[in-house]
Amino acid sequence: MSLADHLFPLDRPETRGECLHARIVEGFAALSAVVFAFRWAEYLQGVSSLPFPTGVARWLPLDWVLAPGVAFGAVGLLALLVGLGWARVTRWAYPAAIVVLHLMYAARHSLGKTSHGSHLVGLTLLAFAIAVVSFRDESVRRRVGVGMALFFVGLSYLWAAVSKLVASGGMWSDGRHLVLWIAEKQVDLLSRTGADGLNVLQEMVLAAPWVGTVLLTIGVVSEACGPLLWWRQTRVWAALLLIGMHIGILLTMNIFFYTYIVHLAILALPWSSLFDLMLARRAAPPGL
Repeated sequence: MSLADHLFPLDRPETRGECLHARIVEGFAALSAVVFAFRWAEYLQGVSSLPFPTGVARWLPLDWVLAPGVAFGAVGLLALLVGLGWARVTRWAYPAAIVVLHLMYAARHSLGKTSHGSHLVGLTLLAFAIAVVSFRDESVRRRVGVGMALFFVGLSYLWAAVSKLVASGGMWSDGRHLVLWIAEKQVDLLSRTGADGLNVLQEMVLAAPWVGTVLLTIGVVSEACGPLLWWRQTRVWAALLLIGMHIGILLTMNIFFYTYIVHLAILALPWSSLFDLMLARRAAPPGL
């Protein structure tokens, strides 16, 4: 089978489980986009200017987003658009939602760091936007949307690993870097909670930096395995490996990539097979 067959299995009929799974993936991306936009709107309402315009904000002035009520109005528009896209009222709803989401992202990003999870949500919503605009058959739309989401997510993890190695070479995995990061996060934790506590794993890294080297090596190798999400036989194992990596980040640096973990679990674990099994058992005659 070619890679396209693994990502877009259009050569066989769609099962009810696959349909349900695709709609859940699409719904999670749409709902998450609205949640991210709402959080950005809350932040934007408290500032008066965008001091460091980035991305599209360098060419398109976005200070108007800071006017009272505008940001929340954009959230309402985004919610309406993703609702229309979900209901397939118009195939141009998702592309319009992408534009609104990106403008809000650029405005928020011009004031500092935004969450990484919004990138993953945006890519998935873009995948379904392309699928809905390009095809008329619903089963094809669902399969292309999920397949493109898997491709983009796998590529983004690979690119994260490549970027680290291009920037720092093999020295990126030096455990002393993790020692420094743990210490920096402890300062953040102390300023936020007034308490400074280390878990067992953090204490091990601080006591023996080679442990940090092992953990960072596992992390960058896990990211490099992102393309394994593209093949059906390795998809589940790649998802579990990446989820494990994010749990490791939480335990060592107190950074919780909640959206990544949930998104990977929804997108790449074999829910469609489970749904098909449950539906088959429900439809089976009593006593069988």
